[in-house]
Amino acid sequence: MLQRRRGIRGYAPARPHRPARRQSFLRLQATLATAGFTVSPPSDEVFLQIRQANGPELLCAQVPAGKFMKMGKGYKFWDRKHTVPSAQGINDMFVQLRSNGHVPYRTYGRRVNFPTPLAGDLEITVGFRDPTVGDASNRCSRMRVPFRAGKNGALHYP
Repeated sequence: MLQRRRGIRGYAPARPHRPARRQSFLRLQATLATAGFTVSPPSDEVFLQIRQANGPELLCAQVPAGKFMKMGKGYKFWDRKHTVPSAQGINDMFVQLRSNGHVPYRTYGRRVNFPTPLAGDLEITVGFRDPTVGDASNRCSRMRVPFRAGKNGALHYP
């Protein structure tokens, strides 16, 4: 379930002297689960996948295990110099494990490597995988979100 007003915005359309960029500004904030979702960000690989509903994949970003650090009440990944290529340009990710079972999640990227999609439904999946156990440890949270068009090709929710 996405919360607050968040969105996706594209950069610089094609011009005669410069090709179009396949990068977008991304800011998402969600609650991945309200109960029974146990994860360990420091030891898990974290995946963010965005795809058009019943359509092609737009983004598949992976943060390797060990890249999250304990920060305050949650775990945070940051890569402002983009030294982790599999993160696809994501600057920050934050996962919190609350005592009531809620798992808040935030992500932010100034120039994430994916084209800005058209307005409509997007399927957003956040997955966690323990590399020492393998695929048996996969845990995912998936949501289908209706994004609406904003100014200059941006997408917003709600």
